[in-house]
Amino acid sequence: RVRDLFDPDSGEENEAPRPSRHRRGVRFADDEENAPSPPPNPTIRTPIRRPPPLQTPKPSRRQGRGTPRAGPNSPARQSTPVQPRGQGAAKDVWTFFSQMERRNHCIFCQQQHAANSHVKATDFGLKTGTGTLRKHLYDNHLDAWVAGCDRLKIPITAEEAQPFLADYRRRHGQSASETGSSKTKDRKPFSHEGFVDAIVEFIVGDDQSINVIENQQLRAIFLMLREELKDADIPHRTTIRKRILEVWEEHLDSLEKEMAVRAFFLSVYSCAQLGWVTLDNASNNDTFMRWLMRELRRRRIPFDHIERRIRCFPHIVNLACKAVLSAITNMEYAADDAADFEPFGDEPVTFLDALDRDPIATIRTVIRASSVRRHFFSAVLRALEKKDLQLLRDVVTRTLLMVERAILLPQAIDQFLSSNEFEELHKYQLSDTEWDALEVFKKILEVPHAFQQRLSAEKTPTLSYALPAFEAMASRWERMQEDRPEVSNIIQQGFNKLGSYQDRLESVPAYTLAMSELYFS
Repeated sequence: RVRDLFDPDSGEENEAPRPSRHRRGVRFADDEENAPSPPPNPTIRTPIRRPPPLQTPKPSRRQGRGTPRAGPNSPARQSTPVQPRGQGAAKDVWTFFSQMERRNHCIFCQQQHAANSHVKATDFGLKTGTGTLRKHLYDNHLDAWVAGCDRLKIPITAEEAQPFLADYRRRHGQSASETGSSKTKDRKPFSHEGFVDAIVEFIVGDDQSINVIENQQLRAIFLMLREELKDADIPHRTTIRKRILEVWEEHLDSLEKEMAVRAFFLSVYSCAQLGWVTLDNASNNDTFMRWLMRELRRRRIPFDHIERRIRCFPHIVNLACKAVLSAITNMEYAADDAADFEPFGDEPVTFLDALDRDPIATIRTVIRASSVRRHFFSAVLRALEKKDLQLLRDVVTRTLLMVERAILLPQAIDQFLSSNEFEELHKYQLSDTEWDALEVFKKILEVPHAFQQRLSAEKTPTLSYALPAFEAMASRWERMQEDRPEVSNIIQQGFNKLGSYQDRLESVPAYTLAMSELYFS
């Protein structure tokens, strides 16, 4: 038999090495079901003809050690270890087989044999392929096999099993989407317009920068995926920006039509059930609410423009932050087209002296440095063995982040401003008192930032937290006024802005109703 040629237990010495299983032209009888039938007369033995000695191939054709074509003098090469069965991709097969006594046993057959000893339990050789094992599963245990894969969330992707899988789904009233297979989604035909729209969906859906399309590595991937595509066919940021605006206008048009239909139903069927309207604190919204009150009352629907309006609490906090910032720094220098700030006065000694020199405006001017200066700043960070973090540009709603980044890099900023490379920046060097002032400003701004983040959830109702957060933020600022009297006037500016909205919030019953749902539900 062919088995006799490669059986390690044959007792023969100096046998030829066993060929690789996957080498073409070599056949194996590993399994009883695939082994050739024995000759009719077992007493007649066909003489075994040994294969000729293997020839050592030329060096240029040598393969890795352990293959039939490797010679005795072949150099040892690093080989990839074979992954054990049951840990690879065919989990829909190996999950339902156990290895015992050098055989693969079907666990479904074992269960049936345990329940009825007359049922034969099928087993297979260790070298039996996954195709044969999978065929046994869908031929003999289809329902139990598919149910087990579904329960374990194992996909069944083999093409030959799909007809049997579809039959199971049909018999059990399941849709095709309930299969465990992960089939490839239908691909849209390629077109330049569709290509641009796909990039727009990626940028908008993943909140990417429009400039990501200028990344050379990404453009190289596009060129690799489509042979006839040229770099000129890949849109640039201007095209993407234009298309985003077009999609936005199309969305507004469809939204306008939808809102017209909703407004009709609102006016005909639902006006008497109108509850509260959520708006920010812009003055045009005050005008809108008064107009809405007149229109509803004209239709004999009771409505109060103050009690029925929910004001955006994060927007109120933002207004309080702006009031605090106006007391800390000259906001005129925050404009994009503003001139560079020029610090004045001698080196500050007290906190009030540092406040007069406006360290935030100084940091803002340093951040707006040219690209040459930014590269030099990166070199300073590398020399200090620091992470290459650039200073953040000032935005009205991100002043806290700008100050935090500056406080994180004081040594690099001092070395950058004192360098002889840019003598014109020496006047912007910050004293220890100014760095201390920046720390105080950071602590003041962290209070409203924390509460604004707490009430800015997208999917969690936060109305019930508005009044408690309002009181907690006020209490925190009051303690800071007591601990640091020199900043009392700065914090008071934020209090004044909060107080102008506090009475409006307390007169709206929606806040207390939401709190009752929270604490008594």
